[in-house]
Amino acid sequence: MKLNGEISEICGALIGDGWIENRGSSLYLSGHPTDDKDYYDNYIVPSFSKNVSKVKPRYFNYWGVYGFSLYNKKIIDQFLKLGIKKGKKVYSCRTPLWCFKSKNLMSGFLRGIFDTDGCVFCGKSYKTKNHFRKSYNHDIRIRIISTSLRLVKDIKLIGNKLDIGFTKIRIKKVNKYLNKNNKIAYI
Repeated sequence: MKLNGEISEICGALIGDGWIENRGSSLYLSGHPTDDKDYYDNYIVPSFSKNVSKVKPRYFNYWGVYGFSLYNKKIIDQFLKLGIKKGKKVYSCRTPLWCFKSKNLMSGFLRGIFDTDGCVFCGKSYKTKNHFRKSYNHDIRIRIISTSLRLVKDIKLIGNKLDIGFTKIRIKKVNKYLNKNNKIAYI
């Protein structure tokens, strides 16, 4: 694999919604079966197939997700060398150091994280006296959420290097769909 923006984006997506089995013999990248199907069919699977190895998307009945799997040990070892952790990574994942080498690598990684753990929404403005701005959701906001504080700090650093203003907020997740254990998450 040649390091480029697309590989960096794939690594960001793997850190967001992917995992490598503890034995290092299988790699999975998956998301919501309806909300993310278009993303997998039309973007991440073609990009992965072009830059890494041919894969086919499918529905995983056992987990209730849609995505793809890979069982090529040599390729999985390459992702491990790039800094993608195997096993339970939810609290300890972070941005691989090579991502900070160029704006292209940083922006690719940020795209991958955003595509898997990000969203865009409108919120209220609480720093104004204007009734409309205080009462209605109108401020466009971009959010990335993770249970890994180190990853959120890395994302903030990437944002600073790309001239994107980021703030970090600590919250406790209450949505059991997002986090069954109701652990602390960072935005």
